[in-house]
Amino acid sequence: EQDNGIIVVDGQECGACVNYDGALIRIRDPASLGVGVQAKTLMHEIVHAILFERGRRDDAANEDLVDALASGFVSLIRQNPDLIEFIRGT
Repeated sequence: EQDNGIIVVDGQECGACVNYDGALIRIRDPASLGVGVQAKTLMHEIVHAILFERGRRDDAANEDLVDALASGFVSLIRQNPDLIEFIRGT
């Protein structure tokens, strides 16, 4: 739910959220965030979505797990810039 740029999920204001039904990620005022915070926030929401889509709903709701995985993925990608191209097969 979004009202005047504010994202509210389960009655709590959030910096970002993923809409599982609509396959949509929203980040509150991303232009105000540094690139590093934007990347980590986006990856955090992507991890929520992947876990949910794979039927791991309890894991998708576990903020500590999601945050650890998201930070790990961002670090992995940043430290291995050719990784995405390798995975894509290009």
